[in-house]
Amino acid sequence: MIPLFDHHRRPLRLGPELGRGGEAVVYALSEDPGRAAKLYLEPDPGRAEKLELMIAYAPRDPARERGHVAIAWPEALVRDTEGGVCGFTMPRLDLSTSLPLHQLYHPGTRRRRAPGINWLFLVRAARNLCAILATLHRSGYVVGDLNESNILIDDRALVTLVDLDSIQVQQRGRTYRCPVGKAEFTPPELLGRDFHSVTRLPRHDRFGLAVLIHLLLMEGVHPFAGVYRGEADPPSLVDNIAARRSPLLGSALLVPSPAAPSATLLPPQLRRLLRRALGGPPSFRPSAERWQRTLEAVEDALATCPKVPTHVYRRHLDHCPWCDRSETLGIDPFPGGSGPAPAKRTIPIPEAPPPLLAFRGTLRNLVRSLPLMTLLALAAPATVGGLGTVVLLRWLAVDWPPALALTSTFVLLLASPLAALATLYWAARISPTAYRILRRSERAARSVLGASALAFAASLALGELIGSGSILDGDWLLLPSLWLLAFLIWRRFERADRA
Repeated sequence: MIPLFDHHRRPLRLGPELGRGGEAVVYALSEDPGRAAKLYLEPDPGRAEKLELMIAYAPRDPARERGHVAIAWPEALVRDTEGGVCGFTMPRLDLSTSLPLHQLYHPGTRRRRAPGINWLFLVRAARNLCAILATLHRSGYVVGDLNESNILIDDRALVTLVDLDSIQVQQRGRTYRCPVGKAEFTPPELLGRDFHSVTRLPRHDRFGLAVLIHLLLMEGVHPFAGVYRGEADPPSLVDNIAARRSPLLGSALLVPSPAAPSATLLPPQLRRLLRRALGGPPSFRPSAERWQRTLEAVEDALATCPKVPTHVYRRHLDHCPWCDRSETLGIDPFPGGSGPAPAKRTIPIPEAPPPLLAFRGTLRNLVRSLPLMTLLALAAPATVGGLGTVVLLRWLAVDWPPALALTSTFVLLLASPLAALATLYWAARISPTAYRILRRSERAARSVLGASALAFAASLALGELIGSGSILDGDWLLLPSLWLLAFLIWRRFERADRA
């Protein structure tokens, strides 16, 4: 083998071969058990430039602080004697405690390779996958080739993305596209396109993410698979994706397979997000952060079957769906501890570790983990109250200097978000339950804030049209009707955003 060197020009000693693909071979490093080297069979100068940018602009790994590698990112280049780039080093993964994603969502393989896990484990794995994808999108990367074969899950439901050297990179004004992709995870607008000439966007990853979540939570059933009821020959899976033909989307020509679990297994909020991601316009696909928050809420509302401890399901159902499925199929998808001894690579039920990107107890992380609208929405009552006081004093003809009124309004607008932030910080430090309750109050408060803003803007516009200034100048009967109309309009957009 040609002598190889690391980025310090020190000789690199390769250990045993760990894996082989079509274009590269992965080796262990003899002197560094925590690292591995991926060497290309045919080095490419364009690939070398891409790897240099990836190493220079590495994303933050959200799980490194807990000793887990969530993003198997290139760390250093490997060069030959002439200085040419022939590969890179990366973290070495412990494959004895990890399984590919498809071996967990397929019921038969799961029973053999990972007996003892439950639906909670799968929900948490999906949630952690969303956290990793959100991190990459925030760093400006698009995976492109997001599929079941480049995702590993360990015995704590922690996820690792591998084979990331094919990721799309856009740094320093240069774009290195992802030239590959599996059709089963490709959005309709990209089917049949040449990936070498397509600059992908996060919304393209979001389609593949929705397919993966459906596979993971629905027993390995693809959302565009089913029994065709048309007169022509049954279409392929790719044809169904192109036509947006899916049982989940209410297609009359494609109905669920008899062996597929019922869609009612999924909570309503998950079904809405799936329909939006798989059947809606590309720009409306939910982000990875939205999926993560929704899966967090689903996990908080899971119940355990009183008969079989490994049967876990959402409380929106009045009985255990896994018991029904066991009776229908004659096979338990989540068998309990009785029966044969578990295999050596059993994945245990996790002890509910905190999710990736969760609040870690500092003010900085609290601000980073909450959207700005949350602070504004929670500050809405105080802000509306302050502005109402100013309006009331004006209506009562109180002689208030304009400068003092403006200063008071500014102080209220500034103090309200700070008070909301202090409340959230205290709740997160003292009571995680209170913190979750405050987080979940965001939608209602945001609706009130948005409706108030719309009503105020509408009142000013109507006042100008009828010549009375605004509702602040006396047209008080318009306020309730305007606010109600604005609230209904805002809630309609809220429902469309969650659907």
